[in-house]
Amino acid sequence: MPNLLEVYDNMLKEAEAQELVNERVEFLAKYAEAAEGQLQEHYPNNYTKSDVIELADRMIDHDMQIADMQEKTAEWDNQGREMAHDYVSTLIEEIEKDAAKGKAVADLASGMSTKQKLMLALGAAGLVGAGAVGTSIAKSNKEKED
Repeated sequence: MPNLLEVYDNMLKEAEAQELVNERVEFLAKYAEAAEGQLQEHYPNNYTKSDVIELADRMIDHDMQIADMQEKTAEWDNQGREMAHDYVSTLIEEIEKDAAKGKAVADLASGMSTKQKLMLALGAAGLVGAGAVGTSIAKSNKEKED
């Protein structure tokens, strides 16, 4: 004879399983309802149950593809940001190394803030126009004066 704890655990498992089934049925019902609405709109009273099932299946596949692409896009965006950050960090390090060697551009960078060095590095890489670099440096210098 099962003890009370086993009975209770079994009841919990059954309840969780039923909840999962209910969620899946609700999910499928939403797609079936949307599919039937689309078919009714485009083919009033001229479709079968199999048409509804096929369209709902295609709608689910389509939405899953979109979700996958959004996930990939977010991942690529993060990777791109990390690569850009690493690239700019390397450029700033190179400018600072050049400053230690006394090169002309480095002389300019020696008294700059990190933001100014970043703008100079982006400009050198062609990622930002020269006007933006000059404007940023001038604005930062003005802020220092104030």
